Amino acid sequence: MADYHLLMRLYGDLSDLTEEKCAQCNPPYKCCSVQRCKDALKGMNRVVLEIVEENVDEDGSGVNGMKFLSPTGCVLRAIDRKACALWICPQHFEDVEFRDQYFDLVNQIMEAEKK
Repeated sequence: MADYHLLMRLYGDLSDLTEEKCAQCNPPYKCCSVQRCKDALKGMNRVVLEIVEENVDEDGSGVNGMKFLSPTGCVLRAIDRKACALWICPQHFEDVEFRDQYFDLVNQIMEAEKK
């Protein structure tokens, strides 16, 4: 069984790495979607969902109807939104240092997921 704490750290590191790039897009976080928020909801357990619900906008709509997107990024932990954490727009791979760090983390995640 995969080491949950290791995966939580790796997905968090990946999210930290990609968040800076996503914030630079115009508009910021343009690849986020209502469907990805819905997908993240499906995988959450009740306790996590209750904690998250306390951190969304008062009307529960988030940014542009995306429940978990705040003006400064997603309020969910990266481990609770794996598909989102792994996504990055292709133009960011032009930054070679970023690309190398990204794929190093993705490879570590894939290895950890196998265990």
